[in-house]
Amino acid sequence: MEFPIVEGIKMVPGTVHIVDLEGTMDVKHQKGGQKDIILVPQPTNDPNDPLNWSRLRKEYHFWLLWIWGFIAAVSVNWVGPVWPIAMKIGRRPVYIVGTVLNFAGCILGAFQNRVEMYFGVSILTGFGAAPVDSLVQVTTADIFFAHEKGTRLSLYVFTIYAGSYLGPVAAGYIADSQGWRWCFWYLVIFFGILLVIQAFTMEESVFRRPLPPSELSTDAMLEDKLQAVEKGGDSLIHHTESVASSPPPAKTYWQRMGLYNTSYSDPRPLWLVAISPFFLVTYPAVMWGGLVYGVQIMWLSLITVTQSATFSAPPYNFSMANVGNTNFAAFIGGILGMVWGGYVSDWCILRLSRRNKGILEPEFRLWTMLIPAIINTGGLFMYGLGSLYGVHWILPAGFGMALIGFGIGSGAAIAITYAVDCYPRVASEALVLMLFIRNLIGTGFTFAIEPWLEHNGLRDTTIIMSMVCLATNMSFLLMVWKGKSMREWTAKRYFRMAQAKNKLAVGS
Repeated sequence: MEFPIVEGIKMVPGTVHIVDLEGTMDVKHQKGGQKDIILVPQPTNDPNDPLNWSRLRKEYHFWLLWIWGFIAAVSVNWVGPVWPIAMKIGRRPVYIVGTVLNFAGCILGAFQNRVEMYFGVSILTGFGAAPVDSLVQVTTADIFFAHEKGTRLSLYVFTIYAGSYLGPVAAGYIADSQGWRWCFWYLVIFFGILLVIQAFTMEESVFRRPLPPSELSTDAMLEDKLQAVEKGGDSLIHHTESVASSPPPAKTYWQRMGLYNTSYSDPRPLWLVAISPFFLVTYPAVMWGGLVYGVQIMWLSLITVTQSATFSAPPYNFSMANVGNTNFAAFIGGILGMVWGGYVSDWCILRLSRRNKGILEPEFRLWTMLIPAIINTGGLFMYGLGSLYGVHWILPAGFGMALIGFGIGSGAAIAITYAVDCYPRVASEALVLMLFIRNLIGTGFTFAIEPWLEHNGLRDTTIIMSMVCLATNMSFLLMVWKGKSMREWTAKRYFRMAQAKNKLAVGS
């Protein structure tokens, strides 16, 4: 593949040198294991930089968020945007306030006895669970490198779906054995324990990374190069990194555990932070990622709407508990999808980068989309047509739901990680926009699925949805073909947006 060149500089966001094949580059590499992997982005000398955290510290922080996200997903299915607030005052206070709201909402839920209280529970737990959808993935991007993000974002996607799959199962058993109020009391216990753990161990991960990072990223030089060309300057630009005379001191434990910390927060006005994700609507990779992610919600809505009516009626005649147990198949499929969309896709980009002289192109990850596209479509056929014609339950409720779970988890993870790979300097904005698109599609389809089923019937609806699934997921071939050209087309806008953020940060 020939790289587009402007005055000797590759003007493609997301194209980075990630493997040092000769071992001669003066940059920071991964320690242990594959030592030829270049750390992208390059960690600073600041001991407070989350990229400099120890492996144990990173893992603890990530899995604490994972457990919190899982429990929050169990407690509520609606989530809201809190990302702008977290950018201003930090991630830590938003998570803690979210836990407090969930804690209070679940207490109210245990005592509810009229519809007004039910609405109050929904409002409190809805706001409390908001970080699940708009912040956990941003925090994940704060603390892991480019070659690790696929695995971590895949785990995040699995967190949300795992809570949706297993929450109803657990609630059914608890309601039958102890009464429905205990569904809330168990959540009160879990959130109470998490609140204490978060208050004393959860750290702030927001960090303003200096620009430009280094010459290891081919796109890091573009803006200065364009300015030099426009001014008629020398065609050769030499890049250096500004090095502080001495790194700042590491924060003490009590400084790290403060309720909020604005030392590294986004200096932009809150209103500008809130609307900045919508500046990316002309970025094809981000819009494609949001579309693919959103379409996966359609299959989840199909299962939610049809599952109970299908398997509690003849010829299956499942009890309500066994209807809920069918979610275990989707859960198992989700685990396998998490491995494929995370670990396998990360392995794929590194392998292809080595074959490409150490240069990573985000489109390398998309080749792993082929398997989910086929499996997801097959799962929809098995679930819809299998249950319609009354075949043995193992086909629709077992294999069908497992394959759908695999496709949802892996496809969504690959799509959003691809977009983050393309535009790393605006990764948080890209993630929020993709989640916004996903929620638009999911909300619209939730209202549309029942009328669609009533009008077309399960057979035609299944066939149409399977074709939509195949077409949407296979559209990765278009991104493989034209993705780099599309990234080149957005280069000026992307670098100017990143440069504007950096100027505000430096001037704050």
